[in-house]
Amino acid sequence: PPDPILAVGPMHLVAIVNARYRVWNKSGVPLIDPLTLVQFFNGLPHCAGVFDVYVDYDEALDRFVMGGMSLEETTGTDSYLCLAATVTNDPTGAWNRISFRADAVVPSTWIDYPHMGIGLDAIYIAGNMFLDSGNLDHIRAYAVDKSALYQGLPVAVAEAGLGSVFF
Repeated sequence: PPDPILAVGPMHLVAIVNARYRVWNKSGVPLIDPLTLVQFFNGLPHCAGVFDVYVDYDEALDRFVMGGMSLEETTGTDSYLCLAATVTNDPTGAWNRISFRADAVVPSTWIDYPHMGIGLDAIYIAGNMFLDSGNLDHIRAYAVDKSALYQGLPVAVAEAGLGSVFF
């Protein structure tokens, strides 16, 4: 089934459905051909198979931010978060892209169902961390320095475990 995600800025709409994204102007005219996320993240380490994607618009700084999760291509177990932000307010132009390991603190887990929010100083991402056995273990949150990401500089990422999950 489709899994649509949409972000709206003053002049553009960025939509992702499953593993493809496209940009339109506010009149509904497509500005780029649909691209796969494999094409979009091409060349970024550990991001060859991005899924569980998200996109948002930073109203304060007039930028689009897109990301998703990926499993290590060779092992299929190490999980990564792949993140990109537009260099300007134009989502048809250049994007700064980073990837970072989501399971570095607890290597026997992998992230799933990540969601993102944009704050004044950081981009916040949280997701469920599953054990390699498939059982839900805990929730993990990450704070990404958005100023560095927007400028294409080395990006600091802070993370915290949010404890065990009880149902």
